[in-house]
Amino acid sequence: SDLTAAVNRSEALRLLGRNEEALLSVEDAIAHAPQLAQPLWLRGRLLELLGRDDEARAALLAAAEHPTDRSAEVFARRDLMRIALARNDYAEAINQCKRIIDLDRFNADMIANLGALYAASGDKQQGMRELWRALSIRQNFSSKAVFTATALRYVQVALTTTLEPGELRNARFLADELQK
Repeated sequence: SDLTAAVNRSEALRLLGRNEEALLSVEDAIAHAPQLAQPLWLRGRLLELLGRDDEARAALLAAAEHPTDRSAEVFARRDLMRIALARNDYAEAINQCKRIIDLDRFNADMIANLGALYAASGDKQQGMRELWRALSIRQNFSSKAVFTATALRYVQVALTTTLEPGELRNARFLADELQK
């Protein structure tokens, strides 16, 4: 179809570093199917690559708020989270992360990201709570390495804050587990 060809052409051009041409191609895809979220998401990614951050954010928001495509929403919100972090806008990054978790509440990687965002924003207590929540659903991490990194982050945050008895117990447990 014309839509598939335009999207594929856009992606090929992006991979070749020809982002302006890729943008024209994805805009052609949007013209063929304005009701689809994926081309909006692709447009946002390309605009970001071109350094047009305000336009990128608007395109990504349009894709994220699209009523029918949950996968494009997740991809768009991840990109919005990354853009917010680049601007040191932790509140927006946290908001986008929470929205992704709303779509997949057992995504341990994203819950760990939420904990890291809270900790980086200065709310170490909430960061530790979210990191522990992620660690509590261990089987849902994308890999053992991500689980281990999350456990290390929990211990690292714990070393820089005053702990309640339960948090101290959790930190000691994780420290012992990481030494095994």
